[in-house]
Amino acid sequence: MSSKFQLLINCKSREGSEGVAVDVISPATGESIGKVAYGAPADIAEAIETARSGLQSWQAVPAWERGRILKDAAGIIRRDADRIAEMLTLEQGKLLAQARDEVYRAAGFIEWGGEQARRIAGRTVPGRQAGQHIEV
Repeated sequence: MSSKFQLLINCKSREGSEGVAVDVISPATGESIGKVAYGAPADIAEAIETARSGLQSWQAVPAWERGRILKDAAGIIRRDADRIAEMLTLEQGKLLAQARDEVYRAAGFIEWGGEQARRIAGRTVPGRQAGQHIEV
């Protein structure tokens, strides 16, 4: 199994700006199982700026909808758990059962976050001075 993975920045899959790809080495065999695009400083800066912009869009989505999206994402991870676990095993050399557990645990964390979105509530706490209040 030899795969080539590109960077995914701003919804676009592409090579790194320097055109470099590095080998992913199997710890079990010492052989290359694929290549991954190298993210140079310019790529990282672009990814950070894209994330900042995406955060603003994400914050505009109502909490219940964000929760639904996260829960759907957890379902997709569970649906593809075997394929993801196989990739983890190839890359990290861990047992397939451990990799599968790791995938399901990750899906559980994401689902939990989605469920918590329904419970998001602000609160007002007293400030340090009389008449001052802090909204959380």
